[in-house]
Amino acid sequence: MPAIIVGAGPGMGLAIAAALGPGHGPVGLIARRPGPLQEMVSALSQRSLPAAAFPADITDETRLRAAIAEAREALGPAAVVVFNASLFVPGPPTAVDLDQFRAGLATGITAALVTVQATAADLLAAAPHSTLLFTGSGAALSPWSGGIGLSIQKAGLRHLALATAEELRPKGVSVSLVTIRGTIERGGPFDPDRIAGLYADLAAAGGQRPVEVEFTEDGPSWVR
Repeated sequence: MPAIIVGAGPGMGLAIAAALGPGHGPVGLIARRPGPLQEMVSALSQRSLPAAAFPADITDETRLRAAIAEAREALGPAAVVVFNASLFVPGPPTAVDLDQFRAGLATGITAALVTVQATAADLLAAAPHSTLLFTGSGAALSPWSGGIGLSIQKAGLRHLALATAEELRPKGVSVSLVTIRGTIERGGPFDPDRIAGLYADLAAAGGQRPVEVEFTEDGPSWVR
């Protein structure tokens, strides 16, 4: 059954797609830049993992909804949806650029809400074999003065993810938030491939899955 990743970059997005692909069929990749998306499709194809690119500025609600609809038409209704987007906005509360701050909210929170609304019908139809996953951050738990824009994005996303779980879990859709408590980088404890295995585990059919998982240097641990 197909999967969709909104905010599919060459780091976590590609790693998640590679982890999900073997168990969930074709993966639809949604992000703004067509070139990197096609490179990811090629990289996955070399591993015999089918994928397709659907370029979209996810801050544009109309375009994001259209990209999700295009993925559905090309690949079929998604049984796994991952929201993996954020925008780093530098600066403390007294000096953060307001235009950048608003762009961050549009990327990290509003686009997540649009993704939920645009995929909910298919996820409900595929229940109890459907999963909605959000990529969170420790910045949601420990406010960061130097990057208040990202902290607020991730705090808002966390509330959205937990509220969506409260709404959809009783209807059979597994909804989970992965809170990554460190800097994602290759070769370290927060290597994208290491973290992506957790997404594949959460999307696997059957078994009880947590609402929130924190990923630390020691690996994943259930929060709730």
